[in-house]
Amino acid sequence: MNSEDFIENFITDCISKGIKSTKAICESAKSEMDKIDEQLRQSNLLRIRYKNLKSVLREFNHESLKRSKNENYHIIYETTDINESPYFNILIEICNFIEKSENVVTAREIMDIIGNRENSQIIYSCIKTLAENGIISRNENRHIIKGPKWSDKPILK
Repeated sequence: MNSEDFIENFITDCISKGIKSTKAICESAKSEMDKIDEQLRQSNLLRIRYKNLKSVLREFNHESLKRSKNENYHIIYETTDINESPYFNILIEICNFIEKSENVVTAREIMDIIGNRENSQIIYSCIKTLAENGIISRNENRHIIKGPKWSDKPILK
């Protein structure tokens, strides 16, 4: 669904709920955005906790970490259409992270915060996809910055 369809559907949904003024529709959109921001924040906190719990298991050399190479093998799907990517939510998380960061970030920082050791290949692939589409780029110090097509970044629909 493209942005215009989403807008039309959102407004129609608001009207069906009795939300009719422009101000009330905007407040509804802002309220939903706030809820999504909180869910993304919680998701990031869970990722950090997950990573730390794995460190505990690693510290004790727990058997659950001893896997065959085949179990750790991931198939990375690459697609030219970002909206059709199986990693669409990760692409959104990366863009949200970049947008909310007060400082410039590196690809490693994105991989550490958004992902974990097991999916760092997927995260890096998503960073490459965003860069190839001009949504992000790198500055002279190789930090990740908003690209010329930042306005085309993936968004939840």
